[in-house]
Formats: sequence, structure tokens, C-alpha cells
Amino acid sequence: MAGNICSAEKLNFTLLKIVHCFKNNNFKMWFIAYGTLLGIVRNNSCINGDDDIDIICDSNDFHLLKKILIQENFELEYGYGIGESTLIIKTKETEKYASIDFYMTEVNLDGDFYDGWEKVIWEKCFVNKKREFINLEWQGINLNLPKDYIKKLRGRYGANWTIPSKFKGIQGNKIQTLILSIFFRFPFKIRQKIKSIIFKNNNFGKYIKTLFLGRL
Repeated sequence: MAGNICSAEKLNFTLLKIVHCFKNNNFKMWFIAYGTLLGIVRNNSCINGDDDIDIICDSNDFHLLKKILIQENFELEYGYGIGESTLIIKTKETEKYASIDFYMTEVNLDGDFYDGWEKVIWEKCFVNKKREFINLEWQGINLNLPKDYIKKLRGRYGANWTIPSKFKGIQGNKIQTLILSIFFRFPFKIRQKIKSIIFKNNNFGKYIKTLFLGRL
């Protein structure tokens, strides 16, 4: 979510802070995503000039995460429609810390994370049946990364994802956005039934997924 640009140092410091908070509170269902994942994998650092930290979480932890953030003295952002949504939690930028976007996703047994805010599905993110992620040691902490993160970065940022660019990701067209906005208004169980009906035919299912869903 667009905000004020920050230095790599400030973003890195913020990422270190929130991961320490996660560890201290035994909060495990998360992984870095979008621009943060891109920067860490490509540059071994958050991207200088980025506006926030991006983290994927489980929507079941929505209230728990809010409680942890408040306990850790983070101020929450309620503007821009965020306060009325359970799809995202955002912290406010301070002089010390950059803003953090927590995308609260629905997670199924296959390890698919459905990000209703960005309209993206992060597919099969667990590395094993214990529902664990890839663990990357970085600046004295352990970062959670989704399985097949290179493939996911290529899907999000294109074949030239290793080359720095001002372009921030692949955006869906207006038809995709409209269809996804309608689709995500349905309850999760109904969406699962719709998908099972559509994807029963493999060829048609692949076409629909390619056409309408941002899948990584």
C-alpha cells in the first residue's frame, strides 16, 4: 500500500523489530511478501525508497496480531478504509519505524494463502505437513519465506524481477479487479464450492485461473 518512501536502513530496522516481536510472542503464521520479499531475496535488504514492510498472515490471527502490535507500542492506521476491513492491518510510520502492512489471508489445508486485499493467491506456501515455511537467516534473525519464492517473485514481478525497477508489481486489469472484488464478497465456504465447480474441468480451470486470479 503506497505511503511515504523510506530508506533501506529504516525498513530493515522495522523488519528486525517486528520479527523480534513475533518471536517474543510465539507468533509463527507469517511470511514476508511482495516488495519486502523481493528486496530480501534480490538485494539481501529491503528496497531503498520502498514505503513499507509487507507481511502475509493468517486471518484467524487478526485479533491476536492487533493485540500484539498494541502491546509492542505500534500505532495502528485506521484510514483509507483499513479500519473497516479485516483483510489488512497497517501500522503508522514513525520517526523510528516504517509502516508495516499485514495482509490477513485465508489459509487452506494445501497452504494456499488468499489475500483478499491485494486479490492475490499465494499457492502452496508450506514446505511440509507441519505447516512450516522456508527459514532464512538474515541479520541475526530468522525470516519466514514461502515455498517456491523464486517462482512467486517471477510471477509477481515478471521474468526480469532480478533487475531493479520503479514498477511495483504486475497489476490486474479492470475485468480481473471487478470479478475478484465480487468473488471475495462471498463467504469462504461458498467460494470454495464455486472454485470446485469451476476447476472440475482441468482445461477450463486453468484458463479461469490464468485469466482472473493473481496466483503466485
